[in-house]
Parts: sequence; C-alpha cells; structure tokens
Amino acid sequence: MVWSELTQKIKKFGGVFALSPAVAGLVIVGSLTGIYQTLEWSLSDHWFRIKASESRDSRIVIVEVGESDIGELGQWPMSDGTMAKLLTKIKQQQPRVIGLDFYRDLNQGELEGQQQLEQIFRTTPNIIGVKKAISDQVKPSPVLDELGQVAMADFILDADGKVRRALILAGFDNGEVEFNLGALTALIYLEQDNILLQDTDEATVKTLGQTKISALKSNSAGYVGADTAGFQTLINYRS
Repeated sequence: MVWSELTQKIKKFGGVFALSPAVAGLVIVGSLTGIYQTLEWSLSDHWFRIKASESRDSRIVIVEVGESDIGELGQWPMSDGTMAKLLTKIKQQQPRVIGLDFYRDLNQGELEGQQQLEQIFRTTPNIIGVKKAISDQVKPSPVLDELGQVAMADFILDADGKVRRALILAGFDNGEVEFNLGALTALIYLEQDNILLQDTDEATVKTLGQTKISALKSNSAGYVGADTAGFQTLINYRS
C-alpha cells in the first residue's frame, strides 16, 4: 500500500523532478558562459549602495582642481608655474607622500615656471607623478621619470563602463613592474609605519602587514573569462 502511494506521487511530480536538473543545468551553463555576469555585477553594486558607509580616512587629503578652478585660472592645463605654487603649499603641510595625478609629459607656460616646477620635483623625493602605461600611452614627466618617482594612472573598466577592480601592479615585456598610483602612494605611506607589501609562496597572494591580499581570478567574484593580467583586486568602496 505504501509503495503504491509513493509510486503514484513520483508519477504525479515526475515533471518537477525532471525539470529541476534541467533548470540547474541551465543556471550552471549560464554562469559558465557569462550570461548572468551583468546581473551579478548589478547585485554587487546594489550591496555597496546599501551597506553602511565607512568613515572618512583622515590620513588622506584630496586636492581637486574643478571646473570653477579652471575658470579662475582661465586656461587648462594649468601652467608649470601654477603647479609649482600649488605643490609648495602642499609641501608646507609636510605630507608623507604626494600623488600627483596630472600628466606632465609636456612643459606648460613660461620658462621661469617650468624651472620652478623642475626644482620642486628635484627637491621633493615623496612626489609621485603618473604615466599611462596601457594603451594610448602617455609618457611621465621626464624629471620624475629620471628620479624613479612615477606610477601608472591606468584603471580597468568593466564591459558596462564601471570601475570595480583596482590594478595594483602590472608587469611588462621589458621586464619592468609598475605600480598603480593609488597603490604606490599607499605603500610609501605605510612603509613609514613598517607595514610592507611582501610576496608569499603563492604567486597570487601577497601580504600587507597582517592583511592577506589575493589577486582576482578570471572566473571569480562574478567574472567569467575576465582579463586579470597583473595583480588586480576588487575595490571596497567606502560609501
């Protein structure tokens, strides 16, 4: 009697049992082929929007040059003389490190201003300039390049045009390894507290003090077949 009832129930719900593996299979295939990648990104973005905002880090000060500043200057890019004055004021605050996120491969303005900026560069070992190293390359300041005070300004766009990944460092065909500006300025700052970025036995894992940093893999964190060249991590937006 019991076996007869069980058999009837299996027949009744047989379609469901047959459908479940099929649905599961479609989900798995979809995940492997990246069909749901955009959805997973959207869910991740939503989580960052609803999570509690972290407090501002008082160790970081951002000096922005906005539209109103450009209007007051009456020109763009700003001249070397103006940049020299700005950096002089910043230096007076005795920062541990200055990340200069302006391309300065070409001189701007009068010769006197150019000389003033070069003097600032040569007497400020904690200024880090930028270059664009990946596609549509932009050379760094010749002076800062000579002094070895340059980082990459490159960042990674996902297919939907959003930035979710940080490029910490990248290796190039000439054997050189370049750090991203944000990473290098942070490392210089932390080095003064004896917090150092170190390799581990695993090529995809580094340590920063007590913190373990794992490189993003091409098929992890919602990505499918992503280009994860260099050493990339997901960005933890503070707010």
